[in-house]
Amino acid sequence: MDFTDYENLGRRRLSMVYPTINWSFTEDPNCSFDAYAQHNNRLILAEVKNRNFSSKIYKTCFLEVNKAVSNLSYPEVDTVLYVVHYSDNITCTWNLTKMDLGEDLQIVEEVMNEKTVHQNGKVKKEIYHLNLSDADQRVTSTGLKIK
Repeated sequence: MDFTDYENLGRRRLSMVYPTINWSFTEDPNCSFDAYAQHNNRLILAEVKNRNFSSKIYKTCFLEVNKAVSNLSYPEVDTVLYVVHYSDNITCTWNLTKMDLGEDLQIVEEVMNEKTVHQNGKVKKEIYHLNLSDADQRVTSTGLKIK
């Protein structure tokens, strides 16, 4: 799957999970977020990821520190979401605006793919491990809340 297909898959899934939100999508591949919307007089940003494994494999999901910091730094933004679509038709969403990342989570440095889609280089990244149990979990294809 190339980068464009990967991005379009995440966008389609985001619209399925949150069908009442009229999402707009960024065109800049270097932007720290993928989607944004005005919803109920609030500006929402969303960073969207696709994972090619089940939500049952790991108890945590990683979030790059620099993306979280960047997205939370926009003063006009009311809500910052991190949305991860798993291969088992489950989407996990964390509302980063409601989390105290410095207090609740520890920064860890790990070696990982430089770009999510490409397997052509490894780099050290500072990440947070988000607990899946803390996420809003929904059925991707219907948007129905799981817990």
